[in-house]
Amino acid sequence: MNTTKIERIETRLVDLPTIRPHKLSVATMYGQTLMLV
Repeated sequence: MNTTKIERIETRLVDLPTIRPHKLSVATMYGQTLMLV
């Protein structure tokens, strides 16, 4: 029986600016973080 084994996982966090600011109840968000796996 063949089994697949994951030997390593790499992740990157990338901060991206938003197209326009998102207004929340207590703050304004100007960017968001994207996680790449």
